Amino acid sequence: MSADRYGLYSASFTHAGGSFDLTQLEGQSLSRNKAVRSVRPGGSLVATAHILSTANPRFSFRTTDLLAFFTASSGEMFLACSGGHVARYQKKLAGGAFASGSAHMLQTSSKGFLHVASIDAEVDGTDGASAVLEYIPLSTDGQALPFATTVSQSLSGAPAPAFSSQYYMGGVWNGSSQVTGLKRISFQPGVMFTANRTDGGVFPHYNASSIGGYNPGIGLTFLDLGLPNAIGSDYLAVVGAAIKGYLQRGTTAADGRIAVATTSHLKIACTDASWGPDETTVDNENDGTVTIGVMPTSKLTATLGVAIGG
Repeated sequence: MSADRYGLYSASFTHAGGSFDLTQLEGQSLSRNKAVRSVRPGGSLVATAHILSTANPRFSFRTTDLLAFFTASSGEMFLACSGGHVARYQKKLAGGAFASGSAHMLQTSSKGFLHVASIDAEVDGTDGASAVLEYIPLSTDGQALPFATTVSQSLSGAPAPAFSSQYYMGGVWNGSSQVTGLKRISFQPGVMFTANRTDGGVFPHYNASSIGGYNPGIGLTFLDLGLPNAIGSDYLAVVGAAIKGYLQRGTTAADGRIAVATTSHLKIACTDASWGPDETTVDNENDGTVTIGVMPTSKLTATLGVAIGG
């Protein structure tokens, strides 16, 4: 008996405003985060029973299609999935590519919460901007399983894998002024979702779970080692203006990028923040870099369809 093997396929999420599909997935994973009570009665050298006490499963999806998520979320960094999700796995075929018919695997939930864990872009990176989305499947009552795995499923009618969008680093602005020399940018929206268990049960449930706050951050890496002098501190200073990071939309047409003045790009911003240098590094004859940590005093929001600039 040979073991079945599976690869990626598309994922779908259903929310109050409809549904959206991630057809441009580059990776996904599932951590079940279970806690087990192992009972070892006095006098016994080994546990004689094991009981599942709690479980906090988390799906992680990696994609470079930022357009699909932010269109569905209207620029927010999260999406309450009142209709759940479907993660699909395509069965591989020995001696071929993929199996046909009812041979595939699904993991489905009826309730959940999807949010952006991180977005990263590096100017020299060939992969462009990439996002990690975390999905928290939630029980309907704390007792029901938060997701189910089923095999021998058909992918007929499911959205096929397809290209949707690609963004690249587009620069960062402090208010109306560009801060030049940017090599890398990282956004951490810091959505703190509290998944609660109540009234018994193994799993957190939807009606008892909410956003508890935000702990956003932006990481910036620059070539200019003297940037802390411009900031005004070697440790921490108030920005006093909006920090706006831009991601420039790519195109399959000549030159690979849509013009900066065209309203096709993505802006991720906070209204104010404190910032300061974290690390200064120089290796051999390479250019040195300084990393600047931005600590926003507002949540991060995304705006699609903008031109790049202050």
